[in-house]
Amino acid sequence: EGSAHDGNILSDNMSRPDGINIPDGKFYLGDVGYACRPGVLPSFRKTRYHLN
Repeated sequence: EGSAHDGNILSDNMSRPDGINIPDGKFYLGDVGYACRPGVLPSFRKTRYHLN
């Protein structure tokens, strides 16, 4: 009680009729903890994006 993974919260909210509606062709950028699903684009694990 009192704790839930962010991915579970997002998944639950997206499944509700009055929840988050992500338009076609648009994405939310998530961190590596989120699953790749329609409308959610997570980064790749062990990939360094900020190079010198």
